[in-house]
Amino acid sequence: MMKIAVATGGHIPSFRAHSIAVMKMAKGFYKLGHDVEVLTVERFVEDRLRRQIKDLHEFYGVSSEIKITFFRDDLFYFENLSIISYLYRFLDKVTNRRIRMIRDPEKMMSKYCKDYDFDLCYYRGYGRTVYYNVVKNKVPTIMESHIRNIVNPDLKRAIKVSRSEYFKGLVTISELLKHTFVKAGVPEKKVLVLDSGVDLELFEHLPDKMNARKMLNLPLGRKVVVYAGSLFPEKGIKYILLVAEQLRDVMFVLVGGEAEHVRYWRRYARTRGLGNVRFMGFVSNSLIPIYLAAADALVMPYGKERARIMDIESTSPLKLFEYMAARKPIISTRIPAIQRIIQHGVNGLLAEPGNVKQLTEYVRYALENEKFAKSLSERAYEMVKDYDWKKRCQKILKHFCDND
Repeated sequence: MMKIAVATGGHIPSFRAHSIAVMKMAKGFYKLGHDVEVLTVERFVEDRLRRQIKDLHEFYGVSSEIKITFFRDDLFYFENLSIISYLYRFLDKVTNRRIRMIRDPEKMMSKYCKDYDFDLCYYRGYGRTVYYNVVKNKVPTIMESHIRNIVNPDLKRAIKVSRSEYFKGLVTISELLKHTFVKAGVPEKKVLVLDSGVDLELFEHLPDKMNARKMLNLPLGRKVVVYAGSLFPEKGIKYILLVAEQLRDVMFVLVGGEAEHVRYWRRYARTRGLGNVRFMGFVSNSLIPIYLAAADALVMPYGKERARIMDIESTSPLKLFEYMAARKPIISTRIPAIQRIIQHGVNGLLAEPGNVKQLTEYVRYALENEKFAKSLSERAYEMVKDYDWKKRCQKILKHFCDND
């Protein structure tokens, strides 16, 4: 058994997939029998949300035995507030991060790892904790990064120390990203490519479709299509609503999204007279499987637009694996990140990006042909069993730590 710190530069709690992935990695290491503690930076936004949520373990669906320790960012406490975020970014840039380092919470996190004798730190973020761990405190560290453009100075510093014996390795989610990191200076043998994961435990004892709908107050006598995820424009929300406009007898339920995005898309739906769309807002991760269980089909379309939040070439969407675990037909889009996992007509249906007519046809076909839809769902489910977070953690430890 090892003592493992799962560390990140912030966003716990948050509505972002990043924070879910961090907490699920902690759960994965814990399920392998290790002593696990989550270390995270806290600023105003996280602090406010934490007070609202109250029970973070229930919120993320992880054991209460996983301790969560917060390190307050006193100097940049209000960094994520839009009113003053530009000032913080300006100060950060012109001082080459010197102001941030005066009382850096990630430096405190690294010292905590050393003082409390952690055997390993698994870090997800830009890399300041990695630098402090490797150079200052000699804490064995595995880093995970999904960043394609290596311009951040913290990330550059982490890469510079990647040849150290204390830099155990780097995990990323695509061969394209691996090539980027190797080209930037990370030894190839220290880079491991693994897709994101899924918490299969949450899908083991789900209610059947009708009972799930009763629990969620969804209509029993209509076809229901569900989307679960953030509501950023590049997530294909407009395309879902355009499909809903064509299939008015079908109920479309969108789960997730920050309040401002929910308000925006509700207004959009009202202007188009869409009475068959419900926006549920953000719900705890442990509730997502119940919404998926209530569905007849699941959608996650993408367009041709350049994405700000995600890279369609290299992303590994958490919701794709959750959809697969839910045993429901998946209708998505032909983008590289999805095509790595989903084969059209085999374990899902893939429309051309931005093609609303084709997307509508595939949704209608999945709803009208239950036997075919079930065959897609079962093949997807068999495949997703290899993407459990616990197995992901096991592969990482075997690859980087077995020879220690």
